[in-house]
Amino acid sequence: MNYRTLGWPVRHRSPRAFAAYLALMFPLSVACAYAGTSLNAASLSAEIKANGAGTVFAELSQGDKWDEFLKNVETGHAQWLQIAVQLGPASDQAASTLLTVAAGVALAKAASQVLSILVPTFPVEEVCGLPDVSDLRFATKAKASRYLDARVAAVTRLTQPTIADRKSACLKALEQAKQIIAAPDGPFP
Repeated sequence: MNYRTLGWPVRHRSPRAFAAYLALMFPLSVACAYAGTSLNAASLSAEIKANGAGTVFAELSQGDKWDEFLKNVETGHAQWLQIAVQLGPASDQAASTLLTVAAGVALAKAASQVLSILVPTFPVEEVCGLPDVSDLRFATKAKASRYLDARVAAVTRLTQPTIADRKSACLKALEQAKQIIAAPDGPFP
């Protein structure tokens, strides 16, 4: 049998040899799926369905695409939040923390979607908790306070009865975060 791979002819004597060849090439094809291109939610979701969240997370988190993915989650668009839910259980502790921080950023932009899609995969107390004060966007008491006020305003506007319990828990966590930010022994002098 003759096949063309990456423009080169490949000759295999049996279907078993071809299957072995594909098994060796699969990791390369997954890595190439993210190299040098912008992430696409539909493609990434299809990749997760085809290859599993663990495989996709491993490839995505090792490259420069992880930051791009987190920025997409921060937009609050439903498709990116759903992918975060799919990747959440496959992620390690550090990546889970970054996903939770990205979810918190998305809260100010799309509170309804964040609370209905991401919670309970990501705990409401963490999504609605303290911002990452090492992030330059929240690195001062004033910036962190403005950020928390924007999140409180977004969550307060929610009216869906289906997420009323999550809204209440989120507002409680946001108020606690505001108290910690304002406290004299808080993260800011």
